[in-house]
Amino acid sequence: MAYPFQKRSADDLTTEILWAPPRTQTRLGTLPLRRRKTAPALRRPLEPIEPRLLLSADHLVSIAAIQDGMSGTVADDDGIIDALTYLMEHDENFAPLVPGLRYTSPVDGVLNPMVHELFAMNVDIDNDGVVPDRTAEISAVNFSANVNIVPGSANEASEIYDALTTFFLGPQNAAALMDMDGDGQVSFGEAADILVTAPIVDFLQEFPSEYFDGANNVPTTMEQLFHGYVSVTTSSTGFISFLNNLSEPFGVSGYIDVDFSGTSHVGHPSNDFAFSTNMNLDFANNWLLDLGYHAEKLEISAPLESLFSQSSYAPFPDVLVSADFDMSFQVSATTSASSFVFLPTADLGFSVSAAQDLTGTTVHVGFLGMEAQSGSEFVLELPISAALIDPSSPEHLGFTDGSFAAGGDGEISSSSGTLTAEEELTDFNLLYDVMFDIIIGAGTGSGAPDPFAITLDADDYADQSGLDTALQAELDAELPGSGLVDVGFSSGELTLTLAPSDSAPLGFATQNQFSASGTLQAANALDFTSDISVDTYLILVYDGGTVARVHINASGASANANAGLAELERRAAFLADVNSALVSAGLGDVSATLDLAGHLSLATGSEPLEITRTLTLAADYQITAGELVDAADNSFAKLFDVDINPANDDFSITLALDSKPGLNVDGGSLDNLEIVVAGDMVQSDGSGGYDLFADFVKVTDFAGVDRLDLEAQTAITALDDPGEEGKFLNFAVLGPAEVINMVSQLAALPTGCPQPTCWADSTFPMSTR
Repeated sequence: MAYPFQKRSADDLTTEILWAPPRTQTRLGTLPLRRRKTAPALRRPLEPIEPRLLLSADHLVSIAAIQDGMSGTVADDDGIIDALTYLMEHDENFAPLVPGLRYTSPVDGVLNPMVHELFAMNVDIDNDGVVPDRTAEISAVNFSANVNIVPGSANEASEIYDALTTFFLGPQNAAALMDMDGDGQVSFGEAADILVTAPIVDFLQEFPSEYFDGANNVPTTMEQLFHGYVSVTTSSTGFISFLNNLSEPFGVSGYIDVDFSGTSHVGHPSNDFAFSTNMNLDFANNWLLDLGYHAEKLEISAPLESLFSQSSYAPFPDVLVSADFDMSFQVSATTSASSFVFLPTADLGFSVSAAQDLTGTTVHVGFLGMEAQSGSEFVLELPISAALIDPSSPEHLGFTDGSFAAGGDGEISSSSGTLTAEEELTDFNLLYDVMFDIIIGAGTGSGAPDPFAITLDADDYADQSGLDTALQAELDAELPGSGLVDVGFSSGELTLTLAPSDSAPLGFATQNQFSASGTLQAANALDFTSDISVDTYLILVYDGGTVARVHINASGASANANAGLAELERRAAFLADVNSALVSAGLGDVSATLDLAGHLSLATGSEPLEITRTLTLAADYQITAGELVDAADNSFAKLFDVDINPANDDFSITLALDSKPGLNVDGGSLDNLEIVVAGDMVQSDGSGGYDLFADFVKVTDFAGVDRLDLEAQTAITALDDPGEEGKFLNFAVLGPAEVINMVSQLAALPTGCPQPTCWADSTFPMSTR
């Protein structure tokens, strides 16, 4: 790969730094000019920051909230990027070794990279084992007045971003600067901190707080912050345009790709700093081809794929692997550092892919060097998705049907009065408080029922056995009337059930009825021609704000011989009992009447009224700054629900091998050997879930290094037949002249090419391991 801004060739990437004037950088015309600072003097450190004042004292943008919410504070890892980094480094689905790939040399005794390492940029880009010294790199860029990188400081990421956009750095130099923890990789978190959070914070810090309108200096508005403005003397690009055009600096282009799209202002047009966007953060790295330990045992390898010649670094076949991360989200931050709210609008997408043509690759089979023909390729597809779960979400109580996940409607409802969780809570213990609303009734408009805010304190119980008691106590305290909603368990699943009620004995045909005008009339008439007695409960919602469970214990009896007078007496007594029950329940504004036919009516006069058995559990899906801090203190793991797609995974290495040109074989040919390694990376674990790489076996090879065996996946056409194996493992199948010729050429190698690294470029059909 050529790097046009370097003074020397791409072979020397260790010290190259070229300075470019600030704010004039382009990538040889390939990318549009990106606005940076309005003037060097406006550079501000990122800690601690007061909220930016916009429009008036009531309308603020908290820059500190954006920085801390996205990347976390310096002292603590408690931002969204920290959470995502934790996910990839700790979730089991990102931990397996990746088949077909290997490091140049073992790392911590392991040869194959893990899945999460693909979501990173290797500092040793050219795989020569030499990387720039980061301290020297920092010293080299810090001479600029625009750059002052101080390792470990709060504004380190922002200063690195300034260096990347001020200097035309070679990719290895850029990677060394970005490797803040010095582990040899630019991790996902480091890349996101430097290339996403830092430029966003810079933009907000540097956006003018006022401008000259021709007569006076006037405050900029929230509208101008998002959409930009042109004044008599100045102009500024708006946040929407800035973010949609944000991309990676030149130095890491081709290895890391940053892209935003669809940015929009979703808050109040005049007041709220809230935006929605789609972000892609992608990585690309070359890895060595690894056919697996099984192939090695059969003496099949690509150059340097064997571990028996670690001292020699000959050219090797490599595989370009892309790792893509996609996230659609909303962010708001106003008034204070604690006001950050993060809302993912869809599941987070992780995918790994490769489709590398291996035609022309040299493959050693026994003593023989063979050449891969057309159709030889490396294919890798690994789709992973993760739902980001609100730490206070009812999902933590087992309500996991997707209603409280990204894109869900934020509520589940039951017209029969019982809500049942989808997931059992066996051996369950909350790490965070769970917050949700309970809504009783289904009225609309002004009659829409008010929600009751419920908080289940994680500290209120020791384990699952106390969860129902703690939740019941909270419901009884917050709802109008003890026992209005009952907590229980059904086969280990949490249930919330409205207290029993039945309006049928009063003549109502259904258990859910609503009147916006305040009059509910029973469909069925009551019979007062004889003594009558009703003992039942109603759940009534009055004007949306009052909920009461009314005990109707009403009767009408008469000993009057006159049938008409007896009926009237029964009606009056019955109505008196019903109205008395309404008053006792606190619903004195609701009155009961009977028409001539005996239909009972409940009326308020004009306020909405509802008979209900509708129970709704509702919760906003969002993650606040406080919840991020709590999650970091407990474990970010509870924030995510990771899923892998068993239908779209793919892994295969296909090598269609022919002997090298000019090789003759007595009595036949060594062409048309086919090596195929193809495995199912995602398999059912038998319980409805899926295991990643479940059928790949890890073994320790001859050098004591962990390898993936891949024996079960390897099909080798000729070597699987013992009668054919000898063709590749002894010289007898070659004609004497060919053997003498090859040996004589090999004998001349130490003189003509004394370094072992030269041998892999030869066309000799023999392995030089």
